[in-house]
Amino acid sequence: MVRLVEEKTVDERIHLKFKGLVSICPFTKGEDRTDLGLSYIPGCSFDRSPVRVDAKKLEADLASLERKEIPMEVIPIEVLKLCIEHCVDRKLGRHAAPGEVEINSISEGKGKDWEMKVDLRFDREVSSLIEQKKIKDYSTLGL
Repeated sequence: MVRLVEEKTVDERIHLKFKGLVSICPFTKGEDRTDLGLSYIPGCSFDRSPVRVDAKKLEADLASLERKEIPMEVIPIEVLKLCIEHCVDRKLGRHAAPGEVEINSISEGKGKDWEMKVDLRFDREVSSLIEQKKIKDYSTLGL
């Protein structure tokens, strides 16, 4: 069963480690075991306070993926999706989702003589269309 084994904050980054996610290989129908590292910079709410991913809720959501058919290389994408949803679903504004996320996974399959490492990096920037239009307008004027 997947479990949260580490949670720490270094500077502005949150680091989480999960071990033992067991999924089913859609090709061989055998068990795959994945360990995950997640590092992110929290988003912020309307009042500019940090919006953190709830590590225990994420652990529970990862447990819901157990024994499901998921290709090894898709697991980090599913984790990213869960992290974004955890923050955005709280309706704390457009800046609530993490601005930067790094996910590293190592998966090995039962009876396989190889493992798969996946590194996923996500960057998000929210910018004002009004400010972008002003910059564009000034640049076309040669200012």
